[in-house]
Amino acid sequence: MAEVKVRTGRVCKTTPLREEVLAMKPGDAIYVPYWNEETGKGYRPTTISQVVGVMSRASDNVKYSVRRDATRPGCFVVCLEKPAK
Repeated sequence: MAEVKVRTGRVCKTTPLREEVLAMKPGDAIYVPYWNEETGKGYRPTTISQVVGVMSRASDNVKYSVRRDATRPGCFVVCLEKPAK
Protein backbone atom coordinates (compact mmCIF):
# COMPACT_ATOMS: atom_id res chain seq x y z
CA MET A 1 0.00 0.00 0.00
CA ALA A 2 2.91 2.37 0.62
CA GLU A 3 3.74 2.28 -3.09
CA VAL A 4 0.23 3.10 -4.24
CA LYS A 5 0.08 6.67 -5.42
CA VAL A 6 -2.25 8.91 -3.42
CA ARG A 7 -5.20 9.92 -5.56
CA THR A 8 -5.44 13.65 -5.99
CA GLY A 9 -8.81 15.28 -6.31
CA ARG A 10 -8.92 16.71 -9.77
CA VAL A 11 -11.39 19.37 -10.79
CA CYS A 12 -13.83 18.22 -13.45
CA LYS A 13 -17.01 19.54 -15.02
CA THR A 14 -19.22 18.05 -12.32
CA THR A 15 -17.19 19.32 -9.35
CA PRO A 16 -19.46 22.36 -8.76
CA LEU A 17 -22.52 20.08 -8.77
CA ARG A 18 -20.88 17.61 -6.37
CA GLU A 19 -19.88 20.41 -3.98
CA GLU A 20 -23.38 21.88 -4.02
CA VAL A 21 -24.97 18.49 -3.32
CA LEU A 22 -22.48 17.72 -0.53
CA ALA A 23 -23.38 21.00 1.19
CA MET A 24 -27.05 19.97 1.40
CA LYS A 25 -28.73 18.94 4.65
CA PRO A 26 -31.88 16.76 4.96
CA GLY A 27 -34.86 18.80 3.81
CA ASP A 28 -32.84 20.94 1.37
CA ALA A 29 -33.51 21.14 -2.36
CA ILE A 30 -31.52 22.79 -5.14
CA TYR A 31 -32.45 23.58 -8.73
CA VAL A 32 -30.05 22.24 -11.38
CA PRO A 33 -30.51 23.54 -14.93
CA TYR A 34 -30.19 21.21 -17.90
CA TRP A 35 -27.39 21.76 -20.40
CA ASN A 36 -27.90 24.84 -22.58
CA GLU A 37 -25.85 24.88 -25.76
CA GLU A 38 -26.03 28.69 -26.09
CA THR A 39 -24.80 29.53 -22.60
CA GLY A 40 -22.59 26.48 -22.11
CA LYS A 41 -24.00 26.02 -18.61
CA GLY A 42 -25.93 23.28 -16.88
CA TYR A 43 -25.75 19.48 -16.95
CA ARG A 44 -27.28 16.70 -19.01
CA PRO A 45 -30.09 14.83 -17.23
CA THR A 46 -28.13 11.57 -17.29
CA THR A 47 -25.09 13.27 -15.75
CA ILE A 48 -27.19 14.69 -12.92
CA SER A 49 -28.77 11.30 -12.23
CA GLN A 50 -25.41 9.53 -12.27
CA VAL A 51 -23.69 12.02 -9.93
CA VAL A 52 -26.61 12.11 -7.50
CA GLY A 53 -26.98 8.31 -7.53
CA VAL A 54 -23.30 7.70 -6.76
CA MET A 55 -23.32 10.28 -3.97
CA SER A 56 -26.51 8.82 -2.49
CA ARG A 57 -25.06 5.30 -2.41
CA ALA A 58 -21.83 6.59 -0.84
CA SER A 59 -23.58 8.34 2.05
CA ASP A 60 -24.56 6.47 5.20
CA ASN A 61 -27.09 8.97 6.54
CA VAL A 62 -28.62 10.88 3.61
CA LYS A 63 -29.98 10.04 0.19
CA TYR A 64 -30.44 12.34 -2.76
CA SER A 65 -33.34 12.24 -5.17
CA VAL A 66 -33.80 13.89 -8.58
CA ARG A 67 -37.21 15.43 -9.30
CA ARG A 68 -38.12 16.92 -12.67
CA ASP A 69 -39.22 20.56 -12.84
CA ALA A 70 -42.23 20.91 -15.15
CA THR A 71 -41.99 24.71 -15.36
CA ARG A 72 -38.46 25.10 -16.77
CA PRO A 73 -35.66 23.01 -18.30
CA GLY A 74 -34.00 21.49 -15.25
CA CYS A 75 -34.62 19.44 -12.15
CA PHE A 76 -34.46 19.58 -8.39
CA VAL A 77 -32.06 17.57 -6.28
CA VAL A 78 -33.66 16.80 -2.92
CA CYS A 79 -31.76 15.69 0.19
CA LEU A 80 -33.57 13.21 2.46
CA GLU A 81 -32.60 11.23 5.55
CA LYS A 82 -31.95 7.56 4.96
CA PRO A 83 -34.16 5.33 7.11
CA ALA A 84 -32.34 3.56 9.92
CA LYS A 85 -31.42 -0.02 9.13
